Amino acid sequence: MKKIMVFMAVAVLATVSASAKGRSFGVTAGLNISRISIEGPSIEFDSKMGILVGGVIDHDLSNSFSIISELAFSQKGWKQGDHAATFNYLQLSPANVTYKIPLPADSKMFVFLGPYFSYLISGSGDYEESNSVLPVDCGINLGAGYQFGKIYGKFQYSMGMVNIASQENKFNKLENSSNVGISVGYFF
Repeated sequence: MKKIMVFMAVAVLATVSASAKGRSFGVTAGLNISRISIEGPSIEFDSKMGILVGGVIDHDLSNSFSIISELAFSQKGWKQGDHAATFNYLQLSPANVTYKIPLPADSKMFVFLGPYFSYLISGSGDYEESNSVLPVDCGINLGAGYQFGKIYGKFQYSMGMVNIASQENKFNKLENSSNVGISVGYFF
């Protein structure tokens, strides 16, 4: 599965790089508010806050369309009373298809949609004591933002679409069901 993810990411980035008319590199940082959904024992989990830090490449295809690729460290997890678990992912969003709406004063609004692939690099809190999870997660990103010059802010909703519960997990199904991210960034 890991080899498939790497191959898909390289293929998408190579295709985009070959067809892009311009390319901008940037950095991004922000906060995630994540929530998991379960199927199994009846337990209510609360949302958990985490950080998001990464790099971004904006591949301009035209004045209105671009493909934005992002590689980030992203924290997700859960809380329940005094217990909490943090999942630290390396998350690749290889091809967020982005539509840009030009505005006056070198600014623009944008909306985007695309897949993400995450690999679990570590966990903390009750993650160690709780049942294990599978390392690979994937899903869909949907978001909007505003860019002024080289600075931008965005709101992003990500929905996990893969069962991350391992066979040893007490839950039949465990998904990173929703992740709301608010971030700012800068293009060089």
